[in-house]
Amino acid sequence: MKKLKVGKILTTHGLKGELKIRSETDYGDVRFGKGNKLYLTYNKEELELTIATSRVHKNNYLVSFEGLQDINAIEKYKGLDVYAPKDVELLDEDEVYYDDLIGCKIVDGEGKELGEVVDVMETQAHDILVLKTKSNKKAMIPYVDAFIEEVDIEGKTIVINRMEGLIDED
Repeated sequence: MKKLKVGKILTTHGLKGELKIRSETDYGDVRFGKGNKLYLTYNKEELELTIATSRVHKNNYLVSFEGLQDINAIEKYKGLDVYAPKDVELLDEDEVYYDDLIGCKIVDGEGKELGEVVDVMETQAHDILVLKTKSNKKAMIPYVDAFIEEVDIEGKTIVINRMEGLIDED
């Protein structure tokens, strides 16, 4: 099962085993819902935990897990990342997960390979693909229809509309 990072445990809250989790997902209400499974790695062991309670408090989630409703049982998890199953059905038809874009080859409309996506940046206007070019330079491509012609996640390829000056080739 593929997993997706959905948050980070910040600290404990109260004495009844609640953890304050900073959400790193657009689907917090779904991911942190009562009865859902979350995963974390503690001492090199992956733990599958079932959410017993969940509520929003000051822009974070306060979550407790079944069988761990005591501060002494959960304090050791502070600072750990939290993962959930990667649910494709949560996405709209034209949406993808950022981590699925990383590693994709960027090619132009003629099939010429220009580089590989190494990061995705969020800006207020739109997302930006950061790629490492064939000449080991970094380039940025706005992730908007004007530049992106086709995204093939399974084939790990993104076809772009190559505009003058978009990517320098040395």
